[in-house]
Amino acid sequence: MESPGGGFDPREGASGPQAACAPVSENRAPAGLTGRLIRMICAARRDRQRHFPGALGSDACWNVLLQLYAAHIDQHRLNVGSLTKRSGVPATTVLRAIDGLSLAGFVTRHEDRFDRRRVVVELSEAGVAAMNRHLLNAGSAPFFA
Repeated sequence: MESPGGGFDPREGASGPQAACAPVSENRAPAGLTGRLIRMICAARRDRQRHFPGALGSDACWNVLLQLYAAHIDQHRLNVGSLTKRSGVPATTVLRAIDGLSLAGFVTRHEDRFDRRRVVVELSEAGVAAMNRHLLNAGSAPFFA
């Protein structure tokens, strides 16, 4: 929908969480959003590219890495299907991400010992170390950025 000023206003006609949001002034940042926070988000994204160069730092790969890291911390095992579901990334994209991350040595794949039709994907030692380094370097910046 167009706003009175002629531009698109996503809040108009929205349902769900956005519908309940208070209008935001076009010339003031939302409460809590600071220039420092934006710079921290940018720095965290640059740092992610340093630890996971090229396509390995893409949003799809990053979603896969975050899910695998959470599983590692929680000591869970994820197969490709559950990783696809949790990451919210299409299966073909998850498989490409796993291929690239595997070639780079950040993840390992192996047959599920309980169901040989499934493939279990886990962070390798190098993957855990890279995630730890990145998240420590990111400090208090939002890691999901």
